[in-house]
Amino acid sequence: MRRRAHTTEAAALELGVTRNELRAWCGDLEQPDRRHHAALLGYLRVDERQLRGLVLRSQMRHAQARIRG
Repeated sequence: MRRRAHTTEAAALELGVTRNELRAWCGDLEQPDRRHHAALLGYLRVDERQLRGLVLRSQMRHAQARIRG
């Protein structure tokens, strides 16, 4: 979002989600479901493999946080 100088609202609008959904994704509170992957690929300018890596890293951070506490 910084590279594009987007606010949370602008990014959420482009991705077709609510501001709260986007915040949950950014905060590793929720994972985007498959129906949002195409929009994320375009917005992030990554391919499917890179997106899977980002999602996996997010899941690992979430799991580590749950283990710690």
